[in-house]
Amino acid sequence: MKLIAPIALALAVFVAAPASAATISQAGDSFSATLGGNVNGSAVPGLTATAMFVVSSYTQDLSTGSTQIVVDITLSNTSDANIWQSTRLSAVGFDTSPLISNATASGLFGNAVIGGAFPNGFGSIDVCATNNNNNCQGGQGGGLDLGQTGTVTMTLGFDSLVNSVDISNLGIRWQSLDSSTLGISGASGTGGSNPIPEPSAALAFGIGLVIITARLRRGF
Repeated sequence: MKLIAPIALALAVFVAAPASAATISQAGDSFSATLGGNVNGSAVPGLTATAMFVVSSYTQDLSTGSTQIVVDITLSNTSDANIWQSTRLSAVGFDTSPLISNATASGLFGNAVIGGAFPNGFGSIDVCATNNNNNCQGGQGGGLDLGQTGTVTMTLGFDSLVNSVDISNLGIRWQSLDSSTLGISGASGTGGSNPIPEPSAALAFGIGLVIITARLRRGF
C-alpha cells in the first residue's frame, strides 16, 4: 500500500502540469494548440483558431552535420460567426530551441521568414509561414477565412545534428476583422498559445500508471 500514494500523486501531477513547449524528435510526433485573438493589444471574444502540428520527416545528415525537419501544420479558423462577419488567419509563427537556421513553406502559405515579429504587442518569433515576401506582418492576401481549414508544410533546417527541437511561443496573425457586435471594422490583430502535446503519449503514460495502481491495490 505504501507504493500506491506516490504513483497516484505522480499521475495527478503529470495530468495537471501545463506544457510551455512541445518537443519533437522523430517522424510521427505531433502536438496541437488552441489560439485566441486580440485587437490593439486587447483580447476580443470569439476570435479563435486551432493548429495541429505533425512531423512527417526528421533527418540528420552526418556528412554535413545538419538536421532537416518537415512539419505539416493544419490550421482552422474557428472564429464565432455569431460575433464576426469576417476574420482571416494570414500567418503562423513560433520559436525553436535550438535556434532555426533556415526554413521553407508551401501549401496554405508560400513563404517562410526567419527572425520576424508579429505586431500588436506579440513581439519577435524565430520563424513564420506567410504569403508575405519579407516579413511576418501580413498584407499580401490569402490565408484562412472564417470557417476554413488548410495546411502549410514547413521544412525547418538546423546547422547541427539536433536530437530534439522545442517548439514554443506559437502565434498567428489576424487580418480582415469585421464585427458589428463589437464595433470593429477592417482591423487586424494577433493570437497566441503554448503548444499542447497530443494525447497519444500522455494518455498511454497515464493509462500505464492507472494499471499499475490498480494491480498494486489487488496485490498483482
